[in-house]
Amino acid sequence: NNMSLLVTDATIAGNALMEGDYVGVFTGAGLCAGYGRVGGDGFPVGLAAWGDDADTEAVEGFVAGEALLWRLWDMASGREYLAEPSYGEGVGRYSANGFAALSLRSLRRLSPAEGEHFGYVQTGDNHSLLVEEAFLDGSSLQAGDEVGVFTPGGLCAGAVIVEAEGGRLGLPAFGDDVETEGVDGFRAGEGFGFRYWDVSAGLEIAAEATYLEGPEVWTANGFTQVLLSGRTPREPVGQVTLQGGEAVDVLFYFNPGRVGDYAGRYEVESDDPYRPVVGGGLVGVGVMTAPELVIAPSSHDYGTLLAGEESSQAFTLTNIGMSDLVVEEVYAEGGAYGVDFGGSFTLAEGESRQFVVTFHPAAAGDYPGRLVAVSND
Repeated sequence: NNMSLLVTDATIAGNALMEGDYVGVFTGAGLCAGYGRVGGDGFPVGLAAWGDDADTEAVEGFVAGEALLWRLWDMASGREYLAEPSYGEGVGRYSANGFAALSLRSLRRLSPAEGEHFGYVQTGDNHSLLVEEAFLDGSSLQAGDEVGVFTPGGLCAGAVIVEAEGGRLGLPAFGDDVETEGVDGFRAGEGFGFRYWDVSAGLEIAAEATYLEGPEVWTANGFTQVLLSGRTPREPVGQVTLQGGEAVDVLFYFNPGRVGDYAGRYEVESDDPYRPVVGGGLVGVGVMTAPELVIAPSSHDYGTLLAGEESSQAFTLTNIGMSDLVVEEVYAEGGAYGVDFGGSFTLAEGESRQFVVTFHPAAAGDYPGRLVAVSND
């Protein structure tokens, strides 16, 4: 089922859309459910808004009575804009086999600064994400790459460009603006999804998060520390042609999903009349990565206290390795600090334990200190 729509005019900052620009109609969840391209004759532009298929579990389009939300795409600049409709005929809500005629004008730009890949809307609420490290295929992201954070519905709600290899990244996750009909960002309690933009390869790549500190779901004014890792998908080699004396390197990737021995075989098929198939054996061993301890936050300033007062701060110890991490002791250096350590313990992969470090100065003065964890890292 669908609804017929006729856009009689559309402008961005007062300028009419040109040939090759696009008009799109979106559901409240941010799903594009129809679009039209501006042709050589300009306007009007006709398009269909497609309804949801009730026979499938997934939501593919509009439901009856749902508001029609509009966006404009400027092909020349590669920028997307939210648009405000003015209806000359019909109303701005979906009805199967319905019809509406309207004009559009841009409201605000969705894409952020020039040159960025991920686009999002900046709203008044956000959850701060601190990416301690971001790895792609075992190496740090490079300058120019991007990290985006996405809602469960696949909407980008924040992004950051990597300025230098190996540095920390501050990533805002913007919340939904309740004053607008559309969904602009996260809603309370929604989980985070992450993607990379590999600028050199021109690829979007899914990234997995290891949470070090803070909630794993969106909260207004929340704060979370994460480690991110992703792997570039591998494409089959396909067919190659070699001239006499030529050679080509073919990489075989070994990516064990469990501990143990692995045996495999490779084969190369060719038009060699004597050996049309050449193969050989492949063997490998999957072992667990070593335990690796991460402490978050990495530092804390207790500020100024009166002598005899005390202030406490929780620190989280996390094992981001695969092998068990055995923590023998946790203590604080500096006479004015104490830790509630209750004895040695073991953390399996991804497990965490929290400790409270208390600052209790007995006299005036500066008190440098350090939290120390003794383990098999």
